[in-house]
Amino acid sequence: MNILHVTPSYYPATYWGCPIVSVYYLNDSLARISGVKLKVLTTDMAGPKNSDRLSGIEKKSYFSYEVIFSRRLMGASVSAGLIKELLHWIRWADVVQR
Repeated sequence: MNILHVTPSYYPATYWGCPIVSVYYLNDSLARISGVKLKVLTTDMAGPKNSDRLSGIEKKSYFSYEVIFSRRLMGASVSAGLIKELLHWIRWADVVQR
């Protein structure tokens, strides 16, 4: 089963606290299930200001899944790159988790 998780921010961006950590552990558990392939689409948001970004990260692998970080343009999580990636990966996914 191919699972696509779409979220506005992701680990290591821990400014927003518990939701980021709980989603990180949820995905780590899902990725360990035999037959599950997982991708995470997110932004580089690391805090409330546009200047609060994760620097130098575009893709990162955690255990057996890939996280694709797109540049946030404005607001909480507006990202043209995320939309572009979403259009590509949504065809791959059996399940889209938000």
